[in-house]
Amino acid sequence: LEVRTLPEWREFLTALGERKLCESRIEETLERQAEVADTLQILKTRSTTLELSRKAEVQEIGEQQNKIRIAEKEILHLETQVDLLKRIKDLEEARNGLQDGEPCPLCGSSAHPYASGNIPQTDEVQLSLRCAKEELKKEREVLSSLQIKAAQFEQESVQLEEERTRLLSQMQTFETQLVDGLAALQLKLPMDEEPLRAIKWQQQKTAELLQKTRLLVERAEKLEKDLFSARDERDKIRTEQEQLARLQQEEEFR
Repeated sequence: LEVRTLPEWREFLTALGERKLCESRIEETLERQAEVADTLQILKTRSTTLELSRKAEVQEIGEQQNKIRIAEKEILHLETQVDLLKRIKDLEEARNGLQDGEPCPLCGSSAHPYASGNIPQTDEVQLSLRCAKEELKKEREVLSSLQIKAAQFEQESVQLEEERTRLLSQMQTFETQLVDGLAALQLKLPMDEEPLRAIKWQQQKTAELLQKTRLLVERAEKLEKDLFSARDERDKIRTEQEQLARLQQEEEFR
């Protein structure tokens, strides 16, 4: 068996089996590493999309808040008008005596925007106020919905970052396992080839060598067994020959 004894070939066969197992673990680590890398890319794409959606949502919230401020100002203006109309109504008698172009007996002004016939209708103002308040309520509901969606985006963003951190930690673990495994085998994967393909090729070589070595050891063990059997048979024949020779000597002596 070349320069090895049969026990040495058996040890070599065992070492090849352990090497094949180690290569399988490296292959599994590379496959898991590739899966995690794909997942990280998906997370990156989702994070980018989420960030764009979040910025758009923040801008929409700002616009909605501006609409609400405008609506609140309009309501304040209408409430002021309603209050003013109530005061004007309380001065009904004095208002009826006002004539356009003649000075007011109370303030001296010759302009009478709220003289008889010039007063806005209270019902119309109150209707406008009621509509404005209903519109404000709707705008606030829209704002609330936008804020809920923004909070959901924020929560998902936090979850994505937590998942990314966890996967990066896994990648570091895989890298350590690969370095240790390759060092144990004294193996370097080629830089110009995809690692998973390279380790599969290495596994194929190891499997072929393992099969050849196993057949070689099996043949050697069979030869060894046959040799032991032949020796036993030879010793048996020799013993029988010695016994026969003694019997012949005894017979001649007689």
